[in-house]
Amino acid sequence: MKRTQKSFINVMTSFLTNAVFLITAFVVQKTLIATKGAEYNSINGLFSSIMMSLADLGIGTAIIYHMYRPVAERDEEKINSLLLFYKRCYLAISGVVLLIGIPVGLLLPRLVGDAQIPDSIYLIYALFLADCISSYFLAYKKSLLYADLKNYIPDAIYFVTYVIQNAL
Repeated sequence: MKRTQKSFINVMTSFLTNAVFLITAFVVQKTLIATKGAEYNSINGLFSSIMMSLADLGIGTAIIYHMYRPVAERDEEKINSLLLFYKRCYLAISGVVLLIGIPVGLLLPRLVGDAQIPDSIYLIYALFLADCISSYFLAYKKSLLYADLKNYIPDAIYFVTYVIQNAL
């Protein structure tokens, strides 16, 4: 498949999935407020913000940039060495996120304030942290697909899991 065809498929996939993401996010947020109350929505926003601040800080973009040439030239030796390096980087990042995330978790009572949530705030936070950390374990493989202009593959998988997760 030509690069322009791959790019077109990527753009269309991105457009359609982002449209559904926006609609789904609105419906889920409205449902969350209606069923659980505004406190849960606030906690969701707070924890999402914390996890976003613990993101990879652009390393993923740098990885993809460095992989374009080896992927285009089908230099498997270079690709494998880069993937191994990126795997180690992402493992280190996940360790740092965990090391930062645990002390932040201890500050939850101060961060949450007097929000009345019957469920364990620590369990909710631990699930958010686990979700954030687990995303790093396959990120280096996903970068290979992005460098090969096959964004539509991980994007479609993410889309399906996102819809199922929000439906549940």
